Amino acid sequence: MLREEKGQAIVLVAVALLALLAMTGLAIDGGQLLAQRRSAQNAADAAALAGVRELAEIITRCQPGSATNDLRIWNAVAQFAVQNGLNPQQGDLLEAWYVDRNENHLWEVGIGAIPNGATGITVILTTTQPTHFLQLVGTEQMQAAAKATAMTGRVTQFPGGVLPIAVPLVVVQNLSPGQAFTVIDNRDGRFCDRNGDRCIGDPSD
Repeated sequence: MLREEKGQAIVLVAVALLALLAMTGLAIDGGQLLAQRRSAQNAADAAALAGVRELAEIITRCQPGSATNDLRIWNAVAQFAVQNGLNPQQGDLLEAWYVDRNENHLWEVGIGAIPNGATGITVILTTTQPTHFLQLVGTEQMQAAAKATAMTGRVTQFPGGVLPIAVPLVVVQNLSPGQAFTVIDNRDGRFCDRNGDRCIGDPSD
């Protein structure tokens, strides 16, 4: 009878140890997964911004949506994704899409052309990392996905009528103390020297 009780205790201890290892693995690998997701999001954000910066320059210079310019955007996206932690050799995945103003996918970046109506870049990134403790319960890898979209185009108002404006420093430096100036004014169809005010910017540009 005593031998049977000792055998049962060993089984219970083994089960308890396995449960403890699983909880430890969940805590350690789970924390690693959260950090991995933050890193993936940072990489997606950086890649989207890098791609849309190139797209904005191509648009403003009226350059063609050629394969060369498409490749230029893809290289910028991939470069910044890698610089921020993407590791294709480890199985990480990267895709990027041209999107319109409504964030509809138009065409995949890097396959030969920039589509008409493209005003932004959406980056979808998936990273893969090996687990540590969770390998003991059969989970060998963890994946974290991130998505980011960056847009280019005319400045638009934020909710509440807030309009982000940048004024050249030299304009501010040339103002007299207390002198008023207008950033954007189209009430009379002109954009400069209305009633002697300094006026900067054209919302149609």
